[in-house]
Amino acid sequence: MKKAALVIAIVFFTFWGLWIIAIPERFISDFINDSLKKYSISIDSEGLEKGVFYSIRIKNVKINNLDNTLILIIHNLKAGINFTSFLKLSPGIDFKCNIEKGKVNGNIGFKKGVGLVARIKGSVIDIGDLPGVGRLFGIGGTGDIDFDLLKKNKQSEIKFSLSDAKIIGFGLIPLDMFKKARGELVEENGLITIKSLVMEGDGIYARVKGYIRKNERNVNIEVMVNSSSDINPSYLAVLEKFKVSPGYYVIK
Repeated sequence: MKKAALVIAIVFFTFWGLWIIAIPERFISDFINDSLKKYSISIDSEGLEKGVFYSIRIKNVKINNLDNTLILIIHNLKAGINFTSFLKLSPGIDFKCNIEKGKVNGNIGFKKGVGLVARIKGSVIDIGDLPGVGRLFGIGGTGDIDFDLLKKNKQSEIKFSLSDAKIIGFGLIPLDMFKKARGELVEENGLITIKSLVMEGDGIYARVKGYIRKNERNVNIEVMVNSSSDINPSYLAVLEKFKVSPGYYVIK
């Protein structure tokens, strides 16, 4: 038992010494960037510092697509090895950061038989601070979003809620009618499945289900409008051709 403890101690301090002395910050930055290229993203970091026990701190990180279009900017990133995960033979890294006023924390690692596994949670993040999301869905504006993202190998599942929204955009219906939303989406191999999406505004309520793959879309939208609502008449005119019954519309 004493010999085993001694061996573990020697291995730990050997790697700790390599981390402190032999691994420069530039190597860490290049390693992260090279690892992310297979996901078609790159990063520009500012103020990267090593911590004592296999941890890093980065003041600002700009995350881009490979064509250099901005996805998002994060601040005060702190990340480090989760030593318990190594004992479970599922090595992982814990991290936390800010997206302007919003907060994000999570864990990214590898699990035998599954591959990449990540659990990321965010709270009070202004959708206006997520330019990559805006481009993906063709929307802009503001609104506080909370989310819980679970990724297992090639599949990603996200549950989210949006409040105090002022969305700019016009899909099948004018989005600025809605002030809050909640939903659950699954993405795998480029296919986005809308398991549930509910949007609410003053006197209007919508339910959305279906799927999206690049330019292919199969989405069903149910819209319910309260007869006493003060929705812009021009919006109601847009909905009129989808009318099923008074106050009820179905868009396919």
